[in-house]
Amino acid sequence: MADIPLEIRLVRDYRDLVSLPEVALRVNEMVDDPDCSVQALGKVISQDPALTMRLLGIANSPFYGLARQVENVAQALTLLGLQQVRNLVLASAVSSVFERIPQELITLKDFWRHSLFCGLVAQALGERGDSRFSTLFTAGLLHDVGQLILFHRYPEQMREAILQQVEGGEPLDMAEAERRFIGTDHCQVGAALARQWRLPERYIAVIAGHHDAAVAEPAHRPSVALIAIANRIAERHLLPDEEVLADLPVADEAWEWAGVAPARAPEALASARARIDELERAYFLM
Repeated sequence: MADIPLEIRLVRDYRDLVSLPEVALRVNEMVDDPDCSVQALGKVISQDPALTMRLLGIANSPFYGLARQVENVAQALTLLGLQQVRNLVLASAVSSVFERIPQELITLKDFWRHSLFCGLVAQALGERGDSRFSTLFTAGLLHDVGQLILFHRYPEQMREAILQQVEGGEPLDMAEAERRFIGTDHCQVGAALARQWRLPERYIAVIAGHHDAAVAEPAHRPSVALIAIANRIAERHLLPDEEVLADLPVADEAWEWAGVAPARAPEALASARARIDELERAYFLM
């Protein structure tokens, strides 16, 4: 038992509590199947009434600005496309799953607002018609899921990790502080959870590497680096604009891997600020 990494043991312990609905897992697999039809996918999604209602609520939100009302799953698939619907299903399912886990150190509202902001910044930085960046928003939304398990299982240690970041001395990166006080970090826990959920490898890579893009495989490194940059910006989003971007702790190679010029950061920050309230209402029906 001691030879099994802590993150694997944690995910096994939480398997029943944080399991994705079977419909979400099936949708995820079907979208990657070249023989999958819109009709078959719509039929699977419609088997879960709660997920269907949440999907339609998001699709009809002002955030997407569709020209017509989306009345059923088939229309959502036609108007938004398979990949976008898959992203919405995953995001909706994951956010619903963690409603069951009580948190002492952070509210789910604050957690998901940071995650949404990260997704928006990443999407704004990556808008270029490149297929690698088509799922950046959902990757940003999922990047910190491992933290929710750590907040629940190790509240005292996570409190110490947070204090290590804000009090005197040389502050530690959050993942580094978690490893010091717990023995693993939210990147590894989240990646283990994503593997259990059978998520695409690109999401696993982002979750595992968003604090250190150098660990990512070359094929995934551009997306991982971009989420790493977006995460740093999102961590500071409550500060005035000029303070958010001043001395941003992002290595030069991360910008190079992402293929993004630092000069684009102010525009991405402004875009996320303009859209975050509307998106939060859409995703969490506020």
